[in-house]
Order: sequence, then C-alpha cells, then structure tokens
Amino acid sequence: MAAPTLPAATEEEESPADSGERAGILREQQRNGGGQAEQPADWNEQRGRMRKLQAMAEDKKKTVPKMSKSIGSSKFLQASWKNIIPSLSFSFYYIYIHLFLKKIFGERLFAPLGSEWADKPGTTVEMRDKKGEKLKIIEILGVILVTAILAMAILSSLSIVALIIEVVKNPLRAGVAGLEGLYSWINSFGK
Repeated sequence: MAAPTLPAATEEEESPADSGERAGILREQQRNGGGQAEQPADWNEQRGRMRKLQAMAEDKKKTVPKMSKSIGSSKFLQASWKNIIPSLSFSFYYIYIHLFLKKIFGERLFAPLGSEWADKPGTTVEMRDKKGEKLKIIEILGVILVTAILAMAILSSLSIVALIIEVVKNPLRAGVAGLEGLYSWINSFGK
C-alpha cells in the first residue's frame, strides 16, 4: 500500500493554516480513496485547488459572527456619562481613556461611542454597532462640547493664577495697568 502524498509547497511561505488545510485534504483523500491520494496533474491544478480551499476557509470565517466582549467597558462608559456632573467632570477622563484603549485593542473589547447603551450579553458586534448608530453623533458632539468647556475652565483658572503671580511679582506695574484699563473703560462711555 503506497503512502499518500501531499501537494507540493508553493513559492510563498507556508502558514500553519495552509498546513492544516493540507492535512485536512490528506485525511479526506484517505477516507474516500482507501489510502490512495490523488496527485494533481500539474502545478496549475494544484494551485487552483489550494485557492479554492483558502476561499472556502475565508467564507467560513466571514459567516461566523463576532460576539461582543465589551460589556464591562460599556458599563464603565455608561456610568461615566451618567456621572459627569456629580463628579465635576472627573468621570469624563474615563471617556478619553476608553477612546484611547479602543484604538489600541479594537472595537470588540471597547464599544464605540453610542454603542455602549445597546451592549448586552450575547450581542454581536454588528448588532451592537447598528443599534448604537443613532447615538453616535450625539455622543461625539457631547465629547466635543464637554472638552471645550473643560478647556475654557482650565484656561481661565490658569489665567487667574498668572494674574495673581503678576500682581505679587510687580504690584506697582499691575496697579498702573489696572487704573489705565479702568480709565479707558470710563472714557468709552463718555464718547
């Protein structure tokens, strides 16, 4: 009884998936042909068979829905949106962290904005994103608005600190500048 032979390796580097597919071909041939493997007639036929098997494997991967694993991070994201005002916007920093981690680990572990409200156990990534599409624009605008408010608050607090430092550093110049500003303001009403 002759040993079955495997198709020859192609020019490209063989990946573990290719060797697994070849092993599957060999087992199938052994079951169907009683241990005798069919040898392809030529290289083109062998190449066509491998492409067909790869296309079938890719189709299987596409048909399997990816389940969402972002339920925990979605709960944190929901809580941070709900607690922005009570926490004086400190929970908003988690939203920044969530967006950063989504870029690193992907949307399967960290839901995009708007989709966290539709994330339930057993939900696929596509279903979650489809349900959250309506809130996505609203939450993006919310992020921009809260970021602008926080930036203005930080800049105003820094300007107050800078003004205090300037007054302490040179009180005479600060007093003269303040009086000049007051005088020009009063003169603007008289004209």
